[in-house]
Amino acid sequence: MIIVFLGPPGSGKGTYAQLLAQKGWIHFSIGQAMREYAKTGGKYSEEIKKIQASGKLAPGNIFFHVFSHYVQKWGKKNVVLDGLPRTLPQAKEMKRHLTRFRSIDAYFLINVSEEEVMDRLSQRRQCEKCGEVYGTSQKPKTKGKCNRCGGKLIQRNDDKPSVIRERFRVYHAETEPVIEWAAAHYPMFLIHGHGSSSVVFKRIFRIISVLKKGE
Repeated sequence: MIIVFLGPPGSGKGTYAQLLAQKGWIHFSIGQAMREYAKTGGKYSEEIKKIQASGKLAPGNIFFHVFSHYVQKWGKKNVVLDGLPRTLPQAKEMKRHLTRFRSIDAYFLINVSEEEVMDRLSQRRQCEKCGEVYGTSQKPKTKGKCNRCGGKLIQRNDDKPSVIRERFRVYHAETEPVIEWAAAHYPMFLIHGHGSSSVVFKRIFRIISVLKKGE
């Protein structure tokens, strides 16, 4: 099964994808994949660093260069796509691209207010080594250190207030059209994203369980 989590920045997509990963799913975040790629010094490394610092989206050639590298490794495992596709052209191209391997089973739209997102992201920190995310729903046992690997927790450049506002502008302009298109091509589930992560995840997992029974 392949599912997609969509929603504004800070809506909890990564948190809920991590919870699925604990159940054996592959958690694919294009943002994390881009950050990992940027560290390799590869062809697009410097471009990706500049794009992420600005809050803008990667152009199609970079997006699919990174995305294609991972798709072939998934096999038949359950996969959650965290926050992608982000634009309508990406969505259409992903549909064509995945047809050669598998197909997306459903989209989940996690809905939260901009005010709550600003509060969440101002508190969010991420491990610079393994990518584990900490914030209002998950706290480090030792301040500034990752529970999983002991790595240093940092504030991402794209979680700074000015960049958050730009990410919201981009989300409204670029990603909202994806929602309308996806609803016409796939099952689309609207998830009320307010509340604790455990409560919201239960809402999501109940739907997933029903979908898997129907496979």
